Order: sequence, then C-alpha cells, then structure tokens
Amino acid sequence: MTRDSGESRIFFEADQAFSEGQPMEFSLVLEHGYPDPPIHVTIRGKIAKVEPKGGRVGVAVAIHSYRFEGLCQPEQE
Repeated sequence: MTRDSGESRIFFEADQAFSEGQPMEFSLVLEHGYPDPPIHVTIRGKIAKVEPKGGRVGVAVAIHSYRFEGLCQPEQE
C-alpha cells in the first residue's frame, strides 16, 4: 500500500523485510477514471529508510529513474 509519493520519492507499506541502501525495482499501476485506462510505471531506486510497523514494514525509496510501460489493458470478463 502506497502511503506517500512524489517526483523523487515514494513511501509504502509491505509485508516483507527490506534493508536500507538496497537497490529496488518495482511496478505501479496508476488508476485513472473512466474512460482512461490505467498506466503501468516501472520504478528504479534505492531504499532510503525502513520503519517496522507491527507485522508490516514501512519503506521509503529514493527514485532514480522511472519509465512508463504503456497503457494497461482492462481485464476481460
């Protein structure tokens, strides 16, 4: 779950362990309202901070680069 984001950083909560300084690559799907489809973004960065939060972990990532992978196709029923 993403808690905070900006142009050069993102903070999210996860259920796995991470280490400060660890490189990271992950993808986000940015939702849009109808009729625009979601956009898939791949982000590369470095973990700047780790905060234990009960059974979860808060992770702050300094973003080094990102790329848009194109529009996600809506799920077919």
